[in-house]
Amino acid sequence: MRPVLKELEILSSSMEAYVAGGPVRDWLLGRKVLDLDLVVPDGAVALARRFAQSTTGHFVMLD
Repeated sequence: MRPVLKELEILSSSMEAYVAGGPVRDWLLGRKVLDLDLVVPDGAVALARRFAQSTTGHFVMLD
């Protein structure tokens, strides 16, 4: 999980982005964190696209 968080830190350095929800709970309880919930007030789509490109992942826009 640390490489993922480091990549998100680099990509979001010019914007606000926060880890929230279940992953924070699991981390505080010493459980393995298996997913991430992010709060991104502005620029979420741009961040998601950059993250997908930098991790050879895929970006799919859902509405």
